[in-house]
Amino acid sequence: MQILAMPQIVIKGAREHNLKGIDLELPRGKLIVFVGVSGSGKSSLVFDTIYAEGRRRYLESLSLYARQFLGVMNRPDVDSIEGLSPTVAIRQGGGLSRNPRSTVATATGLYDYLRLLFTHIGEPFCPRCGHPIKAYTKEEMVDEILGLPEGERVYLLSPIKKGTKRAISRLLRDGFTKALVGGEVVELDSLPGEEGFDLLVDRLILKEGVGRRVRESLELALRYGEGVVKVRVGDGQEQVMSQTPYCIRCELSFPSLTPSLFSFNHPDGMCPRCKGTGLLLKERKGPSFPKGARVCDECGGKRLRKEALNVRIEGLSIADICAFPIKEALEFFGQMQVPVQGKVITDLLEEIRKRLSMLVDVEVGYLSLDRPTATLSAGEAQRVRIAAQIGSGLSGMIYVLDEPSHGL
Repeated sequence: MQILAMPQIVIKGAREHNLKGIDLELPRGKLIVFVGVSGSGKSSLVFDTIYAEGRRRYLESLSLYARQFLGVMNRPDVDSIEGLSPTVAIRQGGGLSRNPRSTVATATGLYDYLRLLFTHIGEPFCPRCGHPIKAYTKEEMVDEILGLPEGERVYLLSPIKKGTKRAISRLLRDGFTKALVGGEVVELDSLPGEEGFDLLVDRLILKEGVGRRVRESLELALRYGEGVVKVRVGDGQEQVMSQTPYCIRCELSFPSLTPSLFSFNHPDGMCPRCKGTGLLLKERKGPSFPKGARVCDECGGKRLRKEALNVRIEGLSIADICAFPIKEALEFFGQMQVPVQGKVITDLLEEIRKRLSMLVDVEVGYLSLDRPTATLSAGEAQRVRIAAQIGSGLSGMIYVLDEPSHGL
């Protein structure tokens, strides 16, 4: 059965506070302004009647389990309201969080999309030497090996970081007999068990039909090398490949690119020194914003661990982009070319551009995305909140604004 929306909101007998049984019809989908002297009943009608009833009806549509956490909302003093949609109130101050972790980017949902974008197309760089590093899939590793010249002698090695006697005994039980130390093949049982070494998993000559053996030996080498394999050719040249990002020069493993790596509210991503606040606190006055604090000397106030700050898109980290004014961020993403990954990246970029455009449209394009919401003026907070609500993609909502600032 198709349910058609009423063309207007019909209110009968509104008596909340100082209202005297008001009957009213309001057109849907229009901008409606209520004006009057103080005490004339504007808030009683708009907030305590229309908004309160719209919110109450929405909450009543939730499951009993969900409602037990939301408390009981009393029905406003009104005979009936018809044609009412779910309501969202944006009061003076915007209703944004005063938590120092809340920023313009997080409050509008933009930061979630940026984290996903960096997860998909971010390029990691070594925090020590600054060189680019990459992760390989198994098929990419196989292609690298089989791409070597035919007839080449190849050694597949697993780097063993802790070459203890116990580790050597386990490897011997598993059937391994050789290791590579100082470029020389030695007996595994001759090692002193004091330092790491390269376990010789297989040595073969590249020729037709060797692909299956390469895949099986590679699988074994990755298992014992904890996702890292060394490929050594006859002339002594080595290539290190890892299933997670890995710096060959520094022999430094890099965490996998996941959304949590770019979150300063998650242990995977937050700076270990300042715990994701960007500040080293001397004291805290009140529950909202820290006082007497200095910028964290490890992350430079960027909140994230060094690995996250060394993942870049077009040479910029996620913190660099969030430091842009919103207008500049929109220009940056406006000119960004969609990489080969296809529709997922196209959709992410479209959503980012849309939300940035909404913030520009409500005239806060001068704010930076990393601006703490606790430092926004009442008008700025209200504008950020309305941009976030419109960007949520919900339709048919009723937005109730309390004394919106000029131009909103």
